Amino acid sequence: MDAVSQDILKTISELQTLPSLSAFALGGGTNLALQFNHRISDDIDLFCPDIIGREGFQKIQKEVSDYYGNKAGRFDNPCDINDQFIFLRFFINTDSGSVLKVELLQNMKNIYPIEIKDNIRLLSKTDIGLFKLVSASNRATKKDIYDLDFITNEIPIVDLYKELKSKMSKFSEEKTRQFLI
Repeated sequence: MDAVSQDILKTISELQTLPSLSAFALGGGTNLALQFNHRISDDIDLFCPDIIGREGFQKIQKEVSDYYGNKAGRFDNPCDINDQFIFLRFFINTDSGSVLKVELLQNMKNIYPIEIKDNIRLLSKTDIGLFKLVSASNRATKKDIYDLDFITNEIPIVDLYKELKSKMSKFSEEKTRQFLI
């Protein structure tokens, strides 16, 4: 089983070459699927530790549209409260005919350095574990629980919880508040 299709890998690589996405790294289940090969991934979540705001997301939308043409569409900001609390969602039609959902989230602080695997920028397993731990407590999808189970085979949940407490303390100021925390 290939947990991550060639379409998704190609699209991640293409997106990460765009200048406006240079600070974004692959997070979420697709990152874990690349590392664990534990489940099929069907979307792309790219995280940026900085606040790029509405202007940054508009720049990304323009670059993505210029690069993909009519293959990219349905651009939306499902949350658009202000420059700090906004993210971008869009869809890309691949050459093989599949449609990929892409979500770009900002102000997603990582504790550990970005890793590079096969020229793809990845968040660390621990950082993803922290996001999954919060997601599991807020929205608890089956995928989040399944992913968290795989992470805790390598990183004990008690250690993740301690890291989360530390992270929440470190990023508790209003300007560093995130969607998930």
